[in-house]
Amino acid sequence: MGRMNRVVAVMAFTVSIPFGIALASTPKQFVETVSGTASAPVAGQCTQGFSNQCPSGDTCECVTVSNANAKGGEVGKVTGVSNFDITIDTSIGTKDDTDFTCNPVFVTFELEGTKDTQTINSVGALCKSLSNHQIEIIGGGFSIASSLGTQIGNGLFHGTANLATQKLVIKLTGTQESD
Repeated sequence: MGRMNRVVAVMAFTVSIPFGIALASTPKQFVETVSGTASAPVAGQCTQGFSNQCPSGDTCECVTVSNANAKGGEVGKVTGVSNFDITIDTSIGTKDDTDFTCNPVFVTFELEGTKDTQTINSVGALCKSLSNHQIEIIGGGFSIASSLGTQIGNGLFHGTANLATQKLVIKLTGTQESD
């Protein structure tokens, strides 16, 4: 390629960037821990966002998490966690001969921070612990459903629900980037 052709190619590339070819942002890894006090289950599915579903159409329960807080993540200093609801579909799931079960869960909550406010939607399972009947294990996948700061992302979550104290702790591990 001659010198003139290289100059033209560089100029064409440089000019094309502002006219529609955007450079992708680099995904950032993040870890966020969210905890709070879980209510006793109430009959019926929850009514907030993604948790407002009961796929079996049969028997679901709603758990609302209050006094929630969060640490880590990319929203900046967390100033609040709101609309934290979990629908548990109790009519479908796994069961073994000792009655240890796992049931589908649909989770939604909002993280409000100094840099961003994000709505997180999650789908997974809530399982009875084999070793401690006062602990239930929760896990699955999540996505950032909306973000005032135009972030997109997803990942995995896992945690525990202590039935004696009603304490719920969920750890989200994922990646996010600008939309």
